Amino acid sequence: MDPSTPAESPQGQPPAPVPVDALGVGGTETPVHHLPDLEQIAPHRGPGALRYSAPLPNGVPMETLFINRGEESRTLLVGLHGSTDRNKYTLPRFEWLRTVAERSPHSALFISDPTLASAPTLRLAWYTGWRDLDLTPFLAEQVRRAAAACGADEIVLLGSSGGGFAAMQVATLLPDSLAVAFNPQASIARYTPQAQVSYLKHVMPHLAEELRPAIDAGDDWSAQALGTRASLIERYTTEQPNFAVYVQNLNDDTHIERHYGAFRDAVGHGPNRGRLDLVEYEGQAGHGPPGAGRLLQAIEDGLVWRREALAREAGSVA
Repeated sequence: MDPSTPAESPQGQPPAPVPVDALGVGGTETPVHHLPDLEQIAPHRGPGALRYSAPLPNGVPMETLFINRGEESRTLLVGLHGSTDRNKYTLPRFEWLRTVAERSPHSALFISDPTLASAPTLRLAWYTGWRDLDLTPFLAEQVRRAAAACGADEIVLLGSSGGGFAAMQVATLLPDSLAVAFNPQASIARYTPQAQVSYLKHVMPHLAEELRPAIDAGDDWSAQALGTRASLIERYTTEQPNFAVYVQNLNDDTHIERHYGAFRDAVGHGPNRGRLDLVEYEGQAGHGPPGAGRLLQAIEDGLVWRREALAREAGSVA
């Protein structure tokens, strides 16, 4: 076997987890436990890292990588990736793996977006799933299983841009979880026309022709066409059971105008205001991911804020 090829699981038996410090760049060389059904995924309870692969109901595999640090931490981080240059990256993609593996004490689950399997050129699909398969509940279930395996009582979903959008979506299905989202899209229809066209063509082709005039006009079609699946604004205007830290670079002019401002105005004073923290920072000009240090600090700050908010809520009930 080529040493760069990940070990396979013979006859459904899981390969042994590898030490976290042995993870390669991107994690794609980590041994893989292949399973015939998502319901059979039972993440390892001992320390180490292992990949898991099992098909969704439509046959597309869900690919994850789980780092279990055992009793070292009671927190599970969940990494979701943003736009993926398919000429640069080979799926599955586990964004932030090196940062978390080398610099964070917490257990972690990384999930590659199965929706990108829709086309070899598709860069961004926001983890929505397809017309007849909403991916969000399946993602939330894998998070629950990983949290149970590592004994976590705190769950932090994190991502930047499209990954931040997904983190804030999935968190709503995990009560008291925390989403830390850097510069997310407030709705799919507020992102670039090119990204919208590609997404609709490959993921929601039944809407592609119908919505082209709205894209050309710059109208936000997300909520009308796909409801909460395509819009954080639509999702968070109603009460949600999670916490969310929306972190915005003030030098990302397009996202300030098209996304952050719209979300803040629509949601900032709504029913989730006690569980929503809007954090602004001065970063590099343009739209891009945060540095590793800023990401890790935002996670720790968010955990402190969440704990304090839970304590306040408990005090008000008492």
